[in-house]
Amino acid sequence: MKKIIILQGVPASGKSTYSKKLLKDNPNMVRINMDYLRVMLRNAVYDLEYEELVKETRLHIFKELLKTDYDIVIDSCNVVFELLKTLIDAIPAFDVNVKVVTFEISPEIAKERNLKRGGEVTNDIIDRAHLALEKDNDQVVEYLKQEQVTHEVIHIEK
Repeated sequence: MKKIIILQGVPASGKSTYSKKLLKDNPNMVRINMDYLRVMLRNAVYDLEYEELVKETRLHIFKELLKTDYDIVIDSCNVVFELLKTLIDAIPAFDVNVKVVTFEISPEIAKERNLKRGGEVTNDIIDRAHLALEKDNDQVVEYLKQEQVTHEVIHIEK
């Protein structure tokens, strides 16, 4: 059965480390990462002018990979409900095991971790992502139950 794992969390919460381990442990798994798409398309980490193109490209790649035998991990923040819903709604309802893994971390710890990795994102982005994740949390949890999607929460303490 095809596996799809969608990661959700603020920057510096451990999503990419987790997804890289999944790839190492699962030779049939491929990864979609919006940061890499941003660099590929515009040689930039984030450019609001091109963000819609990045989202559309991610969805297109995802839909194409759904037609293959590959398992998929989506390594992106996915903190806004509508973006997460768009991905799940694109998944066919048969022979697919879907799991959302949410990385819970305080903004303070995420900012510390971000600094240790070179301060790739601003504190403002971490704060906004954390607020979006908290704001949509109840809606996400209810939607995942309704769609019968497995939901795992990983608590990050340091």
